Parts: sequence; structure tokens; C-alpha cells
Amino acid sequence: EASQYLAVITSHSARLAEVFARIRFARVLLVLLLTGTAIYDLRLLTRYPVAAGIDGYYYVLQATSVMQQGSPYFHTNKPVVAYLLGAISYVSKNPVLTVKVTAVVLQLLLCLGIYALLRTVIQEEWLALLGAVIAAISGLRFYLLSEFINNLAALVFLVWTAWLLIRFLQTKRLVWGICASLLFLAGLFSHRMAPVIVLAMIVFASLIHI
Repeated sequence: EASQYLAVITSHSARLAEVFARIRFARVLLVLLLTGTAIYDLRLLTRYPVAAGIDGYYYVLQATSVMQQGSPYFHTNKPVVAYLLGAISYVSKNPVLTVKVTAVVLQLLLCLGIYALLRTVIQEEWLALLGAVIAAISGLRFYLLSEFINNLAALVFLVWTAWLLIRFLQTKRLVWGICASLLFLAGLFSHRMAPVIVLAMIVFASLIHI
């Protein structure tokens, strides 16, 4: 009986070890991290019913004008974010809240994009997680969330463009190439610093492959 009992324990232990081996702890930590930071950032931004940051009402005016008149209040050659905020505001009927929630969602997408890109390029899940952690907890994110939403959107579009481009080169599937092209254009028309971001990403990719 003792030997049978020991065999049962060993069998259960082996199954438990197999289950833990299949769990991607890095991805579990990523989900927990992004959930926690998103809740924290959203609570911080929605603490008061007014726009956040010095330039907060710039985005509110842009969104309101697009929602009501179909064009940004301030003329810009990089109108993607203004039209994005305006379209969402048309549905929500609350431009102030729309700007805040959209900023948090963009921050989440940036962290996920950094994780996905690093995971693909360097193929080290824990280092990819580290990159996402730095983006998620960096104090710089508060400026992006409140003052530089255009910059944030450009970063998001271009990071995901890089990931989609890699997928296109790996699979040769046209859909990845089309999506990469569309996001690339969205990034270029989100902020004037987009070409600088593209150049920095090219330099980074070159250094990785040296």
C-alpha cells in the first residue's frame, strides 16, 4: 500500500510539474502588470472631471471640433489623433473622458507592442517582459498620457508597424504587409517626430543584428 501511495503522489507531482512547465509566467506577469498600471493610470487621470495636463484641452478642442464640425479646431498636417479622438467622442459624447481613456489604451498598446517586438527580435521572453515593464512604469508615461498623446500614438503605430513588417517577411502573407503599411502611414501622420522614431528603430534593429 505504501508503494502504491508513493506512486500516486509521484504521478500527481509529475502532472503538476508538467502543468507549471506549460504556464508562460512571463505572460501572466505581463497581464497582471498591464492590468494594474492601466487601472492606476485611469484612476489618476479621471480623478477630476477636467482635462489632464497643460495641453489637455488642446486634445479636447480637437476632438470636439471633429465631432461637431468634421475637422480639427487647430489646423494640423498630422491629423490622425484628432480624427481618432473625434470619432470616439462622437460615440461617447464626452470628449474629456474620451481623451483620457484613449491615452490609457494607447499606453497599453505601446507596452504590448514593445513586448511583442522584442519577443520577436531577440527571442527572449523575459527580456521582452523587461522592456514592457520599463515602458509601463516609467515616469515618462505620465507626460505621454497627458501632454503628448500625438507622440504616444505615433510610437504605438510605428512599434506595431515594425512587428507586422517582421510577420510579413516571415510568412509572406499579404495581409500583414497591408496592415504594416496602413499603420506606418498612421504613424507618419500622427506626429512630426515620426521619421526620427523610424530612424531610431532602424538603428536599434541594425545593432541587434551586428
